[in-house]
Parts: sequence; C-alpha cells; structure tokens
Amino acid sequence: ASAEEDADSLSAVRSQLHAAIGKLRSAEANLTSAAESDVQLRRDRAESATFAAKLAQVRAETEDARRELQRLRGLPRELSLLPGVQLQRLQEEISESLRRVQSELEQRSRCCSCGSRERE
Repeated sequence: ASAEEDADSLSAVRSQLHAAIGKLRSAEANLTSAAESDVQLRRDRAESATFAAKLAQVRAETEDARRELQRLRGLPRELSLLPGVQLQRLQEEISESLRRVQSELEQRSRCCSCGSRERE
C-alpha cells in the first residue's frame, strides 16, 4: 500500500508541478506583454513630447505671422513696438509695394482703354 500511496503522491506532485509550470508560463507571458506595453508607452510619450514641441513652435510662428500682418496693416499697438529703424524699413517696403500696385493698375487701365477703343 505504501508504493501505491507513493505513486498517488508522485502523481499529485506532478499535477501540482504542471499547474505551477502553467502558471509560471502565464506569468511570463504577462510580464512580456507588460514590458512591451511599457516600451510602447515610452515611445508614445517621446512622440507626444516631440509633437508638443512642434506644436509650440508652430504656435510661435503663427503668432509671429499674426503680429507681422498687424504691423503691415499699420495697427498702432504693433507699430509702437517697432524700433525706429524697423519702422522706417517697413515704410519703405510698403511704399515700394504701393508703387508696384499703382503701376499694375495703370497698365491694366491702359490695356482696358486700348481694348475698348479697338472694339469701337
């Protein structure tokens, strides 16, 4: 009866060992999955930080463009922030732009006049 008890005991130990091995494999799979998730989370955080930095840069560029547009429109608040040299340069640039616009308008009116005369 002792050999039979030993065999039953050995069988029980084997069952417990197989169950323990199964649990260890499951725990290992969970740890591997958690480690992969951790790596992905770190990548996502790094990517988010990169996007946040790019977004901040784009916002700053957008604000600079908005202020430049307000300067070009002649908004007093923006003009008052410009040093005299920059204000002078802005005035020269705007004057040159106006000359080009005036020239284009004159050319168009001449062409329209010519075209009207030819049709008559």
